[in-house]
Amino acid sequence: MACSTKVKAEAFEGRFFDRVRTPTCTVADLWSAYEPIAKRDNDAWQTDVGRAKHLLRHLAAQRAFSLTLKDIEAYRSRPLGESTPRATQPTAATLDREVELLKRILNYAVACGKLPNNPVANVKLLRKPNVRRVVLDEAAFPRLFDASEEALKPSFWSPSTPE
Repeated sequence: MACSTKVKAEAFEGRFFDRVRTPTCTVADLWSAYEPIAKRDNDAWQTDVGRAKHLLRHLAAQRAFSLTLKDIEAYRSRPLGESTPRATQPTAATLDREVELLKRILNYAVACGKLPNNPVANVKLLRKPNVRRVVLDEAAFPRLFDASEEALKPSFWSPSTPE
């Protein structure tokens, strides 16, 4: 009698056949669980909220456990047709920060036991350098020199010193 009750209980709980249940939570579900933690622990949580809007626009209905590199690459290529508030395309650094947020959300879900592992943990970031090249002309250099702090001014040159 006790053995049949145990078998019935295992069957009811889904453990009888040792099936691994696939998590059904979506990216939107995991963000709604992570958002209060981001607000509590992160001083720049508004930035995360803004980045999450972009992620959720494209990946909200996607099941988190089934995310793949292909999904991330598709996400990265979609925003290239969009424009930012500055009327430009999102930079590689912006896309990297959004993917990093997705990784943090999924890592939090793993820590809470909602996912067995992070499916996009091994996705590489673009890491393209964001280098700005500025060349000062002769009129701009004295203005920069005058505005700089004394510790930054070289002792061998001043705007009034003849060359």
